[in-house]
Amino acid sequence: MMASNTLDSAIGMRSPDELAPAPLIRVLNLQKHYHLADGVLGAGGKGLVKAVDGVSFNIRKGQTVSLVGESGCGKTTTAKNVLLVERATGGTITFAGQDVSTFDRLELRRFRRSVQAVFQDPFSSLNPRMKVLDIIAEPIDVHQPLSSMERKSRVAELMAKVGLGLAAGDSYPHEFSGGQRQRIAIARAMALQPELIVLDEPVSSLDVSVRAQVTNLLRDLQEETGQSYLLIAHDLAMVHYMSDIICVMYLGKIVEMASSQELYLRPQHPYTQALFAAALPYDPSQPIDNIVLGGEIPSPLNPPSGCHFHPRCPHAMPRCKEDPPQLQELASGHHVACHLHGNL
Repeated sequence: MMASNTLDSAIGMRSPDELAPAPLIRVLNLQKHYHLADGVLGAGGKGLVKAVDGVSFNIRKGQTVSLVGESGCGKTTTAKNVLLVERATGGTITFAGQDVSTFDRLELRRFRRSVQAVFQDPFSSLNPRMKVLDIIAEPIDVHQPLSSMERKSRVAELMAKVGLGLAAGDSYPHEFSGGQRQRIAIARAMALQPELIVLDEPVSSLDVSVRAQVTNLLRDLQEETGQSYLLIAHDLAMVHYMSDIICVMYLGKIVEMASSQELYLRPQHPYTQALFAAALPYDPSQPIDNIVLGGEIPSPLNPPSGCHFHPRCPHAMPRCKEDPPQLQELASGHHVACHLHGNL
């Protein structure tokens, strides 16, 4: 487990002397394991899938922290645990300094108001039988009922923020484009003025032509409201544009964590370097690194010993097969879990 001061530097915390506020969300050594019945996925006996295995990061007010990695690395499972959709197997999640596992009914209700989500597919996440006005107002009706006039005024304000006219409130989700539906989902997530919004692949199902519009909308809203984001995404260009801190995950673990600019300029882990090499270059005039990873992503039911990445790593050493590397700080909040960098 990372020491507390090391973790704080990784997510941009100032020193105690500067009296920095506590993180809004602190995730410390989070674990989420699934027990499988006999014979599932070819397992001879009961299997254990370590979907998330010792993940730590902080999210401060107004900050965007992103989780990136290939499918199955544990990004969405981590988000579900932060949302309390699933209960963690181990580790702690604190919200505003309080362990969420200790929440009573009223505290849990406050948490639900303060933490909202926007999902990948705006069509499936919106009730097709409800008008847009009622969809956006639903969280308000549940948590802080308003008079009819106040309700309509609040919904009109939210729709204006996301670039939709009030007249659209009498329509149904199927009458809108994908980008417009995602705007509706964003307006609904903002209805209770949450402190944190979890964005789970918010633009991946949209046409390329509207991705930039929705991404810019999210940034503008964050600047206006001071909300924090936990972003789950595959689109590395969007991640770079949106993020303050980026955590790279592989088979349930964070293998590298740094500020957005630092990570894109100086990726240190071979897996991070391969991810960036596979993405479209930001500057076509720059040479492209040709990094090809061999093999497939190992099964989380039976991950490799030592460093989980070693079977695919072009720089693997004998030590990598036996000794799991720990996340260590290289410099200025840049952390990496890789034996290539020695014991710093």
